[in-house]
Amino acid sequence: EHRINPIAIDALNSALDYVLEEDFRALVVIGEGRFFCNGLDLKWVDAHPKEGVTLQANTERLLARILTFPLPTVAGVNGHMCAAGAMLGLSFDYRIMLDGNSWFFIPALDLGLVYSSGMTSLMKAKT
Repeated sequence: EHRINPIAIDALNSALDYVLEEDFRALVVIGEGRFFCNGLDLKWVDAHPKEGVTLQANTERLLARILTFPLPTVAGVNGHMCAAGAMLGLSFDYRIMLDGNSWFFIPALDLGLVYSSGMTSLMKAKT
């Protein structure tokens, strides 16, 4: 379901590094399956409760890196973007919905949860 955890963050950062090392003119990211990104990996957070704050900080650093990436960035959204996965999608310059059955949603708003100031600013700027 393409959840954000340390392995996903490392993989995305490595992909960003690779794009910068080569002669690319843009970055396009497309997920596989039903989800573009289904948010933070809550099972990972439950298994590593002391590392949740670090995961959140590393996620926000990744979003900031995509937001400020020196090449145009495109999220080819082929599935749902949920919660922190929606934040990931918003961090790209452009989002193209490749599947008419995809959803963009932020359930924490309905639950009354509070997002970080960085994620709140991202939502205000991009929606």
